[in-house]
Order: sequence, then structure tokens, then C-alpha cells
Amino acid sequence: MHSWTKLELVAFVYFGWRMETHLIKEFLIDLANCFPEQATYFVEEWKLHQQLVMAAKRMKRTSIVSRPKELVHAQVQVEKGPHSGMFAHEFMSSAPGDKEVTRVRGIVILSDGRIIVADYKNRSLKLYSSELKFEMAKDIKEDPRGMAASANDFVVVTIADKKEIKIYKVEHNKIRTHKTIKVKEKPYSIGYNKDHFAVEHGEGEDGTIRIYDQNIREMCVIPGNTRHFGQFTGNTIRLALDYTKQVIFVVDIVKESVHCVDFKGGLIWTVKVGSPRGIVFHNNILFVASSTENKIIQMNAVDGLVYSMLDEDNRIKRPRYIAYNPDLRKLAVEIDGNHIKLYNIIKCDK
Repeated sequence: MHSWTKLELVAFVYFGWRMETHLIKEFLIDLANCFPEQATYFVEEWKLHQQLVMAAKRMKRTSIVSRPKELVHAQVQVEKGPHSGMFAHEFMSSAPGDKEVTRVRGIVILSDGRIIVADYKNRSLKLYSSELKFEMAKDIKEDPRGMAASANDFVVVTIADKKEIKIYKVEHNKIRTHKTIKVKEKPYSIGYNKDHFAVEHGEGEDGTIRIYDQNIREMCVIPGNTRHFGQFTGNTIRLALDYTKQVIFVVDIVKESVHCVDFKGGLIWTVKVGSPRGIVFHNNILFVASSTENKIIQMNAVDGLVYSMLDEDNRIKRPRYIAYNPDLRKLAVEIDGNHIKLYNIIKCDK
């Protein structure tokens, strides 16, 4: 049996999942021994890799109904973009009573600076103070799949297995259930803007993106059966919404792209991004996490023009979920599995 050194393990993770299948189990066992706190993270990433492979195979078999516009290959601008960021604080998203290593499925920053982390593995919503001290965990008994903050510190969580969207209200140091809405198809990723939500629903050819008002009344359905803007697997799409312009922004993990799509399903633009993950929108700017490139980039939401913002020099490492509070100018980034790092975002003078 091959004995993996820490250097080999790190190199392997850095260069991607390129191992023969029969060695995977042995590798994961050694990985757990070398990096016990990160073992769950890499196992989940391997599962996602398998889903991407299967999705790519399905995509090759799927007939294209209509051809989208040619991809726009984004070039990171040398000059500074509209925002810059500065590292402020970090904390572990673990909590007393956890039975599993945290698996983040969403982050929100409340109006007073407190942070909620949706923990898939421990089936909980964890509340941290503005000083990043753990306050409490709300046991939700089901796996959260996506989370978004709305006005007045309401938090909306998708529960795929139950086909539910739950609205929670944060008051003082408690998270209470405000409303539970049953939906037709399993809900996954969710984005919020101006009292409306965009929610990914269903899988495969039944996949859709649905627009809801703040009471989760359906306003619009965007069919995903052409597959121009994502493979609907429940794990390979992230969403942001610009309700004013009636467009959604779709992180397509399979095609390593970010798509701008109108409410009729029309593709407006597409930009290539290395291993994109989390995405947020505010005032015609998108912040996007690029996991393999260890970056948070900013994009012009009108045309997809890309500027750099945060990278490894700012302690960015394998970012996934992100959250932004524009009033506080704070960006939260899930880093390397279960760390949350906070950045102060500064608007640059032109």
C-alpha cells in the first residue's frame, strides 16, 4: 500500500482529482489521518467531482434546442476595479455540540453584523455575534441546501428533501421559524434582491429557476431544459438576482462559467471563471468566488467585465460560499472548508 506524505496530499488536492479510481478509498483514509479536520471537506469535494463528471456525460448526450451566444472569455483587468477588500477577522464555523465537521451551505450577514452559517452536516443554523462569538444553533432537523437574507433580518432557507422553503426571523439571540412554504419541486440554491427570490428547483430536465416575491408567491418560471446556463443536479448551480433588470446570474460549476440570463431564459452573456462557487450581487457589481484560483473576483453585471479583488495575498484559499452586506460593507467568505473570513470592502475612487 502506498503511504501518502502530507506534501503528496497537498499536491494532489492542488492539481485536482486525477487519481485512479481504485486508489481513491485508500487516499481518503490517509487524508483523514493526515488532515482530520479537513477530511469531510475533501470527501464532499470528491462527491461533487463525480457529479460533475456525470453531468458532463449527460450534457454530451443532450440535444441543443437553440445555440447560445459564444462564450466571452473574461480577462482580468490590470487596473483596479470598483472595489477593493481588506482582511478583518476570521473564525471557525464549528459550534459546541456538533457531531460532524461543519459543511457550510450558506452564509448571511445580518443588519447588526451578526452572522448566520447554514450547516448541512449538523442540520443547523448557527448564529455568531458581531464579535464573531458563537451565540446559539437552531436545530432544523433537515439538510439546508441554500440560504439568503431578506429585509428586516428574515432568513430564507431551502430544504430540498421536504420540498420546503422556510422563513426564519432573527430576534435578539434566537432564531425562530416564521413560515414554512411547500413547493412543487426540490429547492436548492437561492438568491435575494429587492423583496424577491430566485430559487433553483428540481433536477435534470425538470430543473427550473423560479422567481418568488417576499411571501414566496411564484412570479415567474425559467425553464432549464435547454441546459444553456447550468446542469440541474442540486449541487452545481449558485444564484444571484437583479430583480430591477429582470435578470439572474447563474454560477455554472460544470461549465466553469457565470451566465447572465433574463426571465424568459435568454442568455445575455457568459464569462468563463475557474471553478466558480459563491456569488452575490449589489449595484451592478457581482462578487464571485473562484475556488481553484483562490480568488474573489468582481464583475460588471451589465457586460461581465472582470476585475481582481481578493486573492491568496488576502488569505483567500479555496473559497466557496460568500455573503455581502452592502450597508456594513462587509464580505464573508467560507475558506478551506469550515473557516469564515471577513473582509472590509472599500469603494475605490475612479
